[in-house]
Amino acid sequence: MFDSFTETLKTGVVNMFGTSATYTPVSGDSVSCSVEINFESELRPDSLEFEIVEIGTTIEALVSDVGNPKQGATFLVDGVTYKVKRTDSNDKTFVKLVVT
Repeated sequence: MFDSFTETLKTGVVNMFGTSATYTPVSGDSVSCSVEINFESELRPDSLEFEIVEIGTTIEALVSDVGNPKQGATFLVDGVTYKVKRTDSNDKTFVKLVVT
């Protein structure tokens, strides 16, 4: 029951404070969604052998809206198209994507 409440709360927060976007998967139809975009995320390289951190852009969206976006999918946010480079994290409620 708590998990359901938490998910409902998170969904409400994103829908209330998020930015409207259009998600276009690699194949399939586009969908409207709300996203959180961060232009100063600390990104770790794909390899865990290094501790180098770079600053980049991430988009966080509800899994229930966008599923598990693949590399090459796009988000249109405020007239700018962001292309998915890779998934940073996915907790089954939110998916955080590194975009370019």
